[in-house]
Amino acid sequence: MYKLVVTPLAGNLSQIPTKFPNLIGTFNPTLSEHGLSLLISVLKTNDEKLNLRNIQKAKSVSGILLDVSGLNKTILHNYPIRKRSWKEIDKIVLSHTHYDHVGALDEVLEKIWEEEGYKRNVPVYVHPYGCCERFYKFDSSLDLEKFIGKPRSALLPYEEQLRIERLPDFKPKHTGSLVFERESVLLFENDHVAIRTTGEIKLPKHLQGLKKNIISLKSNNGILEEDKILDDQSIIVSMKKKKQSVLVLGCCHAGLIPTILQSERLTNLPIHSIIGGMHLIDTVGEELKKVCKELIQRKGLKYLYPMHCTGSNFFHEIKTECEKRKMEYPKCFNDLPALSNIVFDL
Repeated sequence: MYKLVVTPLAGNLSQIPTKFPNLIGTFNPTLSEHGLSLLISVLKTNDEKLNLRNIQKAKSVSGILLDVSGLNKTILHNYPIRKRSWKEIDKIVLSHTHYDHVGALDEVLEKIWEEEGYKRNVPVYVHPYGCCERFYKFDSSLDLEKFIGKPRSALLPYEEQLRIERLPDFKPKHTGSLVFERESVLLFENDHVAIRTTGEIKLPKHLQGLKKNIISLKSNNGILEEDKILDDQSIIVSMKKKKQSVLVLGCCHAGLIPTILQSERLTNLPIHSIIGGMHLIDTVGEELKKVCKELIQRKGLKYLYPMHCTGSNFFHEIKTECEKRKMEYPKCFNDLPALSNIVFDL
């Protein structure tokens, strides 16, 4: 039998505080950080129910890594605790190229190369927009909008007030290669499951606003412009026999509801679970209510696993909206720690 397992390898929490249904945790200490990495595995096993012991023995059929943690590179500490090989990672997808999602890219590729014992190309899927240079302000008093349309050199006097982000340069000690894709890409498929990227989210983003605190420098002209984070993408797992999907998010800068709509359009399947960063941490009031109202209209939605940049306001608001309507709301776990395996029967 086949199982889908989604495993956070980097996140805000380091321990499972209580026993959650559908989750297999770890007793070993993990590290947390402001960064995200999620491993999407298809496992073949003879065991009807997975636990801490037999999950380590299940055969890996596919392993797709969404993001590679942040600046502290906690994935390098947490992954070995699983007692499974790095070479189970077949492909890497970058949800976007912000620092808290690409921190250990080179190191992860090196780990795969070292364990393989031979050269195997590991594709790293990224939107072409992700190759730009980005500037994120530390100082809230700095008005970045006034620099739009100016050359990159205009920011030189302010570099101490900025975080400068670039896609990490590849080192020679691995065989990873960047694959630039704007559209949805089929990453893996068998009789039980199909895994694909959403590609660039092209639907209207009227349900969620973006703060204008990031400017990107496009490498082809050296001129500063507003960062629209067009490289934001997610992963959709279609469970064929159940006729449902699981949506796995990086940061969801494109908007949670537009991303859901794109997933539904690409698969024609209702979403059963949503896992990952929803970028609602600064969303409040009517805007947050609007997002929650859209969510609870989806009758097939059973589980929400918000992480990373979602924020606790969402957790409370969706419960409130459901109670107002006297309806059952999706089971919502307020953040997930590293190595909490979420298991789905296929």
